[in-house]
Amino acid sequence: ARQDSPVHRDVALKVLRPGRGSDDLLRRFDLERDVIAGLDHRNICRLLEAGLAEDGRPYIAMEFVEGPPITE
Repeated sequence: ARQDSPVHRDVALKVLRPGRGSDDLLRRFDLERDVIAGLDHRNICRLLEAGLAEDGRPYIAMEFVEGPPITE
């Protein structure tokens, strides 16, 4: 994804798929967000922002790390 305000940069964006908002999944997503926010290591991407998309789905925006797709 691309952040355009207040700075211009590429970001890694994690958003739950529509219809995947079970209570258990939302709790795990919140826990993941909190864990990432508390990490500070040069080999781990930083959390830049977290919140709710316009449609109410939670998201996590993290530092973008250049490299091959995770599927490779």
